[in-house]
Amino acid sequence: MKTPITRILPFVFALAFLSQGYWGGLSKSLTWDEPVFIASGYSYLTRNDFRMNSEAPPLLQHLHALPLLSLKLRQIDTTHKVWQDAQHIVNGQYFIQTNAQHLQTISQRARLSTLLIGTLLILCIFFWGQKLYGTLPALLASALAACSPNLLAHAKLATTDLGCAAFMFFATCAFWYATHHLRWKTWLLCGFITGLALLTKYTALLLGPTFILLGLFCVWQKAISFSDLIKGGGLVIIAIVFTIGAGYNFTFDLTIYLNGLQKIYANANASYQFYLLGEVSDQPFWYYYIIAFLIKTPIATLLTISAAAILLIRNSQDRNKAVFLLTPALLIIIVSCFDQSNLGYRRILPALPFLLLFCAHTLSNTPSHLRKGFIAGLFCIAFLESFQIYPHHLSFFNQAVGGPTRGPYLLDDSNIDWGQDLPGLLNWQQNHPQARPLRQMYFGSLSPNVYGIQSETLPLNTTHITQPQPGYYAISAHYLTWLRKIKKQHNLDIDWLTKYHPIDRVGYSIYIYKFPESFQK
Repeated sequence: MKTPITRILPFVFALAFLSQGYWGGLSKSLTWDEPVFIASGYSYLTRNDFRMNSEAPPLLQHLHALPLLSLKLRQIDTTHKVWQDAQHIVNGQYFIQTNAQHLQTISQRARLSTLLIGTLLILCIFFWGQKLYGTLPALLASALAACSPNLLAHAKLATTDLGCAAFMFFATCAFWYATHHLRWKTWLLCGFITGLALLTKYTALLLGPTFILLGLFCVWQKAISFSDLIKGGGLVIIAIVFTIGAGYNFTFDLTIYLNGLQKIYANANASYQFYLLGEVSDQPFWYYYIIAFLIKTPIATLLTISAAAILLIRNSQDRNKAVFLLTPALLIIIVSCFDQSNLGYRRILPALPFLLLFCAHTLSNTPSHLRKGFIAGLFCIAFLESFQIYPHHLSFFNQAVGGPTRGPYLLDDSNIDWGQDLPGLLNWQQNHPQARPLRQMYFGSLSPNVYGIQSETLPLNTTHITQPQPGYYAISAHYLTWLRKIKKQHNLDIDWLTKYHPIDRVGYSIYIYKFPESFQK
């Protein structure tokens, strides 16, 4: 079913995604990781040195920094100990603070590349979905993606998570085309896109077993001969090696890529406390990402995925198409069960585009009038969920668990608080001049005063935590969960989430408390 409106709608959805991400990002501060990626990418381009933040491949960091070259920003001197020791976190802090007069420009320009990649992802979901299932099912998938708070949350950040998710999707789509057209050009294109995916984040290495499984499935289905698969795979590998080598400023030194892979968990904190559903553990939860997916994915999306799975079980038609979507998605989620970090939904974000396109399966064999009604209903629910959380997409939790205000009681870190709400805190402070002094515990790599906030930093071991003094406190949600962890470790009565009620919240990630003069009496 191709009409003028169906030809326009995918671009409307893409524009809606772009608009939400751009305007929503204007009110958000640089998150914990962004200064690192921006500063490291700038050093890659200007100094041709890849030691900073080498545990992340360079492609997206290049793209973050490229629009900043015209600003001629200051960097730390190469003789400084921070540079010599490749202290990428400190280097990122120095870079932003030294160039603080360009802070807003740096943020907007650095984030633009990720947002454009996310916009292309919305279009790719539609056009591949159109090939697999038809126009109306593809429209449903692209609409759900355009309203996805999880995709939007990371599309407006200068980090690697959304870029990795998009390029893994692009690469798998290219592999599907290669196995269906069997031309050497399509195999080389698949290898080039896969190489780009591998240059975004090491998570993309999962494309290797994904392609092997999908290739063997195609051979089993007699869609391709084993010899053609081997020949095509060889072309893919050649293109991958060339692309990765070119990605390091055309040095073609693959040892840089391999050395970075060895550093992924090199800085892991052995004493880190893991947090899930309010529970604290010394060991990571193997089911952490499954729970995170269930409570941070919109209800409309969960219902559609469930419906698609039920229809897939009942009806064998289109199962071959679903294999190309479910194989990478399930592989990503299964591997996440062995992750040592439990850092956030963003680790399984690459599975989401595949699952969103799999949603189109629900409409592939249903009558046209039912399709239209189903699309309209689900899109309205998805739109409402996205509209309600705007622009605080990073802190999204679905209503089945109580919404974003329940976030700190369930998860921590980048699931809800990544240091993104300093502009909101500044606006709150300006509207509440009586809140002096403002004592804060902020979770971020930059100091709040970079954004003009006047506050006193509370040391983590201060008596203000165990015995709050009269006055105002601004506490990041991540630190509220940290207090819960300390409570269990040392049996201290410092669970502010349970003990005290905030007078206000800033974007769901910063909680404002006020203790009266009579509090200690």
